[in-house]
Formats: sequence, structure tokens, C-alpha cells
Amino acid sequence: MLLESTFRHSDMKVNLERAIKNINDDILFLQPLCEAIVNAFQAHADTIGITFEKDTDNLLIGYTVKDNGDGFTDDNIESFLTLWSNSKIRIGGLGSGRVLCLKVFDDITIDSQTKDTNSKMGQKVKINFNKNFNKNNVEEIERISSNSNTSWTSSQYANINKNYMEFLIKCDNKKGQEHKGNINRSSEIKKIKEKIFINLLPLFIWLRDKKIQFRISFDDNNEIIDEKILQELFDNDGFKVDSFVIEKNVEDINIKETFILTYQIKKSEEKDSLEQFYGASDRKVTKFPNDTGLLSLPEGYSGIFCLTSNYFNDKVKDSRTDFIIKADQNNVSLETPIVFHEINEKLRNLLSNIIKTEFPELEENFKKEKNKLCEEYPYLIDYIDEYTQITMPIKDLLDKARTNFYKKREQTEEKIKKFINSIKNDNFNKDKYEEIKNQFTSVGKEQLASYMAYRQTIIDMLMNISQKTKLDKKAFDEGDIHDLFLERGKSSTNIDNRYANNIWIFDDKFMSYIYVASDKTIQSIAKEIQGDDFSSDKIKDYHKGKEPDLLMFFSEDEDNYRDVLLIEFKRLYENIDAKMKAINQLRRYPVYIRKVLEGQNIRSIFTYTIIDLDEETREALVEAEEFDPYAFGDKENNVSSYYYYAKNSKAHINVLSFDQLLVEADARNQVFLNILRNKIR
Repeated sequence: MLLESTFRHSDMKVNLERAIKNINDDILFLQPLCEAIVNAFQAHADTIGITFEKDTDNLLIGYTVKDNGDGFTDDNIESFLTLWSNSKIRIGGLGSGRVLCLKVFDDITIDSQTKDTNSKMGQKVKINFNKNFNKNNVEEIERISSNSNTSWTSSQYANINKNYMEFLIKCDNKKGQEHKGNINRSSEIKKIKEKIFINLLPLFIWLRDKKIQFRISFDDNNEIIDEKILQELFDNDGFKVDSFVIEKNVEDINIKETFILTYQIKKSEEKDSLEQFYGASDRKVTKFPNDTGLLSLPEGYSGIFCLTSNYFNDKVKDSRTDFIIKADQNNVSLETPIVFHEINEKLRNLLSNIIKTEFPELEENFKKEKNKLCEEYPYLIDYIDEYTQITMPIKDLLDKARTNFYKKREQTEEKIKKFINSIKNDNFNKDKYEEIKNQFTSVGKEQLASYMAYRQTIIDMLMNISQKTKLDKKAFDEGDIHDLFLERGKSSTNIDNRYANNIWIFDDKFMSYIYVASDKTIQSIAKEIQGDDFSSDKIKDYHKGKEPDLLMFFSEDEDNYRDVLLIEFKRLYENIDAKMKAINQLRRYPVYIRKVLEGQNIRSIFTYTIIDLDEETREALVEAEEFDPYAFGDKENNVSSYYYYAKNSKAHINVLSFDQLLVEADARNQVFLNILRNKIR
């Protein structure tokens, strides 16, 4: 027997403990097992046996993998020992999955036998691989000449790393919540086979396509996977294949890559069973991102979607959990001529077409739900239309559309600020101006649509108040309606947003006001308007305490005449006496306003009260109060509005039906919304 403890290649030392810490990705508990299976096939094995070690709770704590591959030849030993480099250690890439396995287990024992050749007898090799591994230590690397007409390798994974065990316990304590690492130590062979099948699906696709005979057995042949069972899985479980090609020129070199999607959709009782991932180097690498993959399948269905390509194989990181191409990378080079946003755009379309074919009813339902959103949120139409994933929950779609809307608005506002500053510095760029103008017009249109949608919400709320108060007179009081028009106690002096009111319900011209006050006394209003010129001595005591519900100065010309709006709110469906009280207030308040605010160039005063108009109220208005029921139309127009002109105070007194007011406001708003919907579409 020949004992050898040294090798001819140059001496290389690697700090394995540091290298292990540099692997930041979550590692699956079964990942070392999958690495061993891949290594076995790469060593030309066709028979692999796997045995499991369990604890008293029947959870896996280790496993052994034995194969009939080439064994540890001199070349394989050399490869095992020389794949690492200091440059790769710095970035956590070690060039070998065996180091990654030390993230899970403290001890990996490898026993191997090579078979005799014409020129050399076989050899037995034993390696004790751990974080303190030193390839020049005889106890850790043992190579002995040994005659044999067969070859094999046995790898034992034992003693779960302390940090990894704490990680496992933490995951176990989540009581079934899935961790992003998807760690599962169940010793149930069926589940283990399923995990292996998913994580090595690219390998099994290759084995099937090449019609390679093989056998993987679990726990002394209790369960197996071989080429016949594999073919049945692909045939009977409805696996299909589709593909797309990306062709482009990079640095005058034509690049053409094919991407193959192997997928399965089948009926299943398992909930949320949807696997979708990129595969490379015979392994599952990483999941499709949420904005690319399917978010769900219809209830009662499960799915597997695996995208592979020769392009991926040399782009996978050493951790086998990601690619060297960054997810958000835009720059291309000969090293990475195709980036993920190009791949994912094609993949999204392919997945969408598959789902439309498999579940045609989903597309119709998705369109209906999107159209509802567009009706309700017209300012988001462009952003809603961006999404075509028909399995995306509508709430998620709405959240994403809103996020993109606000993001674009902020970006446009920032660009406008920078452009204005550049103009101030005499640096006007016409092309930049055209770009910003188009963006600003688009965003402005969307903001207008957003505002009109907000107005529709207010109208709908008031309509709801009217309907509920008909059934229950105490459901809403005067204040509930008052605050929706303008919050009580507010005035121009303490309103943050000039347009933080809903007086447009009466008429949009009231939006351009000079001053507004809600539920404030005439004395306090006079003080705010007149400022330092205000003198309470000129105000009669019986004028001071009068408190109109809402008062507004508005005019097209602030320097000359001013018009005044007065509104009185009353609880809906009150008796006739309460209604007449509001009408009498409307007649008196214009007199008080003119006397207290003389010198303010008041031209006309428009007063409104909104009440429910029953037969008794209509009779009182026309016959007792001498209001004109047809001032704004005739009997055929059925306008629920009563008008009286008070000559002495130059006041236009209006009594409106609450429901009619909302119907007319709704009609005006719908005109705007329909224009915006069609225009944006």
C-alpha cells in the first residue's frame, strides 16, 4: 500500500471559516444533498444511494450519499483542492459547492475508491472536510493504492453547524410559516423526493432529454427515482415546454440565446403550491421576481415553471442561489449581453399567454376588474393598464399603480424644479423643455383625474347620507353635512390647502375664493378681513354674535367689487318650522353682512340652503314666502330649486333640494370624468 500526504501542485491556503461567513445567502437544508447528486452525475455515476440520519423527533440531522461514479482520481483531487482563490473569497464566491455545504454541516467525510486502469491500480481516498481543513494534513487527506474493478464515492454529512441549527430551530418555531429559505427537515421520503425533484429539475430535464439510464434510491431502496419513473412524471403529470429567443447586437457581435420554459399545471388539493424559478448548472437557482412570475393559480391547481438556458449556466454565482447579473442591471457587456429586464419582459408575456390558454375565464374576469378600477380611479388608468398578469390580485394591482403614480409625480416635480433653476441660470435647453412639458402635461392630467375622482367620492358620500337619513332621521346631523363642504371653525387664516373645501358642489366658480369662513361669527369674520382697520365699536351688539354656517368672498376681480356666498345647513328631513328658520336666516344675514362689512365693495350676495323638499315645504315657499319655483326652468324641467331676490340687500335667496343638488353635481363631475377617461385611454 502506498500512503501519500502531499501533492505536486503549489501550496494554497484558504481561510474556510471566513469564507463560510462570506456566504450571505440562505442555504436549503437539502442543498448539500442536491450538490452531492449533481457531483455524482458529473462523475458519470448512474446509481446513487441515499440514507438519512434522524433524531428522536424524527427530523433529519444528516445524510450519506453513495454513488458509482469515477471516484476521486488524481485529477478530481487536484480539482477539489485548487478551485479556491483569494479574490473570490472576498466576494463570497468559492468556486465550489463543497464549501457552501460547510454552511450547514461541520463535518463532511468523503470515502472514495477508483478502479484499476491499464497503467495504474486504483486507489482509496479519504477526506475529512471541515472549516479547519488543511490539504497537507494526512489525517484529513488520505490516499492509498488499492486494487479494484469498480469505483465509488461515499459522502457523509454530519453535525449540523451550531449557527445553522439555531436558524433551523427559529424556523421550526414559526409554526408552519414558510421561511424564504424554504427549509424543511421532514424525514418523510415523499416530501424529500419532491424537494429534490424541484431543486434538481434542470438536471432531470437533461437526463430525460438525453435518455440516460439512472437510479436514485432512498433508505435502502424503499423509494427510488429512475429513468422510467422520471418519464412517467413528465408524461402523466402534464409537463409542457415553451420557449422564446432574444437576439441582439452587442459591440458589433450578434448575440442569440434561447430560453426554455418547462412547466406543469395540474389539479391539486395543496394550497399555494406554485414553484417558479430560473434553473442553471443542473439546479434551481432563484425564484422569478413578483413583478414577473405568477402570483397565484386558480383554487384547486398547482404549478411548476422552470426557465433554463445555456446563457444562465455560466452566469450563476457559486452559492447557486443567484446570478452574477443583477436583477436591476441595465448596462450590457460581452460578459452579460442580456440582462434580466429583457428576459423577464419575454417571460411575463409567455406566462400570460400560457395562463390565458389554460384558464380563458381568468382573462375576462381580470379585464372586468381592471375596468372597474379604471372607472373608480381614472387618474391611474395608464398605470393600471401596465399590468397584464391576470393572476395578480386586484388589490396588489391597485397598490402598485398608486405607487407608480406618486413616484412619477415626484420625479416630474423634481425635474421641473431643476429645469426652472437652469432657466434662471440662462441655461435653456429646448429638447429638455419638450421632454418635461410632455411629462408635466401627462402628470397634470392624471392629477386632475385624481381630483375629479376625489370629488366623486364626496358626492357618493353625500348621496349615502341622504339615503340613510330617509330611513333614520337621527343617522346624520347638520354637522355631518357641514364638515363635508368645509370643516367647522376653519377660515382662510387656518386652512392649509386653499382648495380644501367642497363648495364646488354648488358651482365650480366658488372654488376661486378670496376669503372663506365656516361656522364663525360675523364679528370674527370682520376682524379677519379688515385686519388692523377693524373696529368693533362700529358693530351693533345684535350683529356681533350672528354666525352663518358658511361665508365666502369670491370675485373675478379682487381689486373692485366682491361677491359673497352664504350657505345654511340643516338636518335633513326636519319639520317645516326648522326649515323655515333656515330660510329666514338666509333673508336676514345679507343685511348683517352689508352693515358689518361696509366698505368691502360687496356687489351681490348669493345665499343657499339645502333641505329636503316635501309637498308642505314647496307650498310654503311658493304661497307664503313668494319664491319662484321656475326661475331656472319650467315645469317640464322639474328643477327642484326655489328662488327669491331681496332687492334691499341685493341678495339672491336660493332653496335647493339636497338630492337635486347632488344629482346635478354628479352629472357635472361625470362629464369631466368621461372626458378624462377617454382622453387618457
